[in-house]
Amino acid sequence: MIRFNIPNEKVSSNPFTAMSEEDFLQKLERSRTHASQGMIRNADDVIADMRNSGKTSN
Repeated sequence: MIRFNIPNEKVSSNPFTAMSEEDFLQKLERSRTHASQGMIRNADDVIADMRNSGKTSN
């Protein structure tokens, strides 16, 4: 068995844990930066992709 240790900062152990005000502000600033760089997707498009991911095209 081969195991890969790939760090991924998007994955957290529990997304519902309490954040300090400083952590919250840092996360908000990162979101604003990504949005200004065009790194955003419409939520409706994401939902449609998720719904279609299990379907096969024949």
